[in-house]
Amino acid sequence: MRCTICLDDEGRVVQKGCYCRGDAGAVHLECLEQMATHQSNAGEWSGWVQCVTCNADFTGSVGVSLIQTLWETVEMKDEDDPLRLWAMRKRGIALDAQGKLAEAELVHRSSVEIATRVFGEAHTSTMHAIEALAMTCDSSGKYDEAISLYEMVRAFRTQELGEFHESTLVVSSNLAKTFWSQGKHSLAAEIQRNVLAKRKELFGPEETNTLIAAANLSATLGDLGEHEEAIRIEKEMLLVQRRVFGPDHPETLITLTNLAVSHMDQGKYADAEALSREVYTIRTRVLGSDHPDTLFTQSNIGAFVLLQGRYEEAETLLRAATAKQKEIVGPDHTEYLFASATLGMTLSELTKHDEAITLLRDTQHHQIEMFGSTNPRTVRTLSALGGALIHAGCRDEGARILKTAYADQVRILGVRNTDTRQTAERLQRWGVEVPVPHDPHIS
Repeated sequence: MRCTICLDDEGRVVQKGCYCRGDAGAVHLECLEQMATHQSNAGEWSGWVQCVTCNADFTGSVGVSLIQTLWETVEMKDEDDPLRLWAMRKRGIALDAQGKLAEAELVHRSSVEIATRVFGEAHTSTMHAIEALAMTCDSSGKYDEAISLYEMVRAFRTQELGEFHESTLVVSSNLAKTFWSQGKHSLAAEIQRNVLAKRKELFGPEETNTLIAAANLSATLGDLGEHEEAIRIEKEMLLVQRRVFGPDHPETLITLTNLAVSHMDQGKYADAEALSREVYTIRTRVLGSDHPDTLFTQSNIGAFVLLQGRYEEAETLLRAATAKQKEIVGPDHTEYLFASATLGMTLSELTKHDEAITLLRDTQHHQIEMFGSTNPRTVRTLSALGGALIHAGCRDEGARILKTAYADQVRILGVRNTDTRQTAERLQRWGVEVPVPHDPHIS
């Protein structure tokens, strides 16, 4: 490959991590930095975060490197310098994407404090900073604060721009995502249906953000147990995306991934595996085998293989994925923790009890610190730990943990949710009797 900027193939040429593919996405990082510097000198800052060709944000190591380089050049400017404030917010977003949530939160809180002092609370720049903080609060499991912040931003934009302005719809979608993270799936679905309907009316069914809204709704419907509708939406989206964007486009691959999960929710594990292998083949070719998205897909394949009882194969896939994820995205990243918990479950099935229990306890410890003890991801790992303990002969502790996990999942997610059903299957497998608690999600 040769750099699309200097047209030279010497030195280290990397993929930008945007939507450009093959040679069109190949650059020297130094060339990209020089081009972004030239643009910012002319008053256009977007070159530090966004490809001028496809208009997609840079991701992965390239995106992080660019923002860090920008920050190093503006850090010593006055606090109220517009470029410094913009770079500060973008740096926090990049740290969040890396899974460095505590550091991202500090950056965003500082950004909000400065913007409020310089512009006042009711100002567009301040609201951008508050919205970025809300995103990191959501990632960190601080859902109540995230909801409060999102509602503040939504009220401001509704008043200033209107209820159905693009920016207002974006923050409504983010608010729905936080409700989803809390396990309030019915409330999330209600907001997502409204956003999707309005986007279709205003922008059409094939507009990118309309398709993203449809994807968000289908994922929530799956969690509500409405799998047939979720799959119908995802298949419709896939047809549009393959025609409009192409089969290798990141949004097409996200929909294909969601479709695999929907098949898993229906117990169609072989179909889920086949779809994920299709995604893995494309991402390996386009992004490389060590890209975070490729590794996440590899861990998904491992999970689907595990569900089919091919434990040795699952162990091989998951050990390889987690080793790379720990190195590339870090041990606190959500995707690493998912893969780590799945590996723990696999090791338990292979009767490697000590390693399985240690890994699951460590994973849950990280999730409690990041998301809290009642977060759905944390409780999912707790359920796996309970099953592993019983399998290892620690029946009393394991049964107690499984009962706690099941009660939490029924309360947070409802009895129809996939995680709740998997815990019910563990209870049945190990002969643990538990009274069925009231499901607040069913009237």
